[in-house]
Amino acid sequence: MPDTDDFLTPPQAHWPLPQALPGALLHSCRFQPQKLDDARASRLLEEILTPAERERLAPEQVGLGVTLTFSLKESLFKALYPLVGRRFYFEDAELLAWDAEGRARLRLLCDLSAEWHHGRELEAQYALFDGRLLSLVAVA
Repeated sequence: MPDTDDFLTPPQAHWPLPQALPGALLHSCRFQPQKLDDARASRLLEEILTPAERERLAPEQVGLGVTLTFSLKESLFKALYPLVGRRFYFEDAELLAWDAEGRARLRLLCDLSAEWHHGRELEAQYALFDGRLLSLVAVA
């Protein structure tokens, strides 16, 4: 997890990208589940995960689950914002599934455009590497 709580602010686009440029964007964050105490984990669960995500999350996977969900939703925002020009937040997408091989599936819970609408599902990938969690969402 990042060392500060500033990542809880709504996602922002920090750089201009060409219009309608399809691609894949990666997000990286430090993965330190041992620093995720119960109080902080509880608050982060409420901030980042939807009720359905919280229900699916196994108690022994809270550290990875919260970090992975945060990272994948950030990757999703960074990939879609330049295409739709509309902000969306943690509650506007959900992590449906993830596995030990680094595959994940996300679903939009809001309408961003005719193409990127409520119910649209996207494939994603993640990897734990050198103390970091890397996530990737590709759009075309």
